[in-house]
Amino acid sequence: MKVFRRPFACDTPIAASRVEIDKCEAMTTEIKRIARFFGADLAAITQMDERWLYPARADVRDFSETENALPKGLTSVIVLGHQMDEELVAT
Repeated sequence: MKVFRRPFACDTPIAASRVEIDKCEAMTTEIKRIARFFGADLAAITQMDERWLYPARADVRDFSETENALPKGLTSVIVLGHQMDEELVAT
């Protein structure tokens, strides 16, 4: 089973309408700044590539498989990287 961890809860509804961004570079800088503020070691914005999506998610409460439903029409994604303990990962 190829799955990714399901979020604990989705408490932020998806916006009813899109907001056009006229200053993409400034928005990208702000997104990366906020990501670092919340602990990301790396942050990037790139084009959406469905080859990198897991077909399902796993609910960590009972490890049941659930659909990996994402909003239609996504064209970009935010990618975050977090430093990991090498010894822990090696186990």
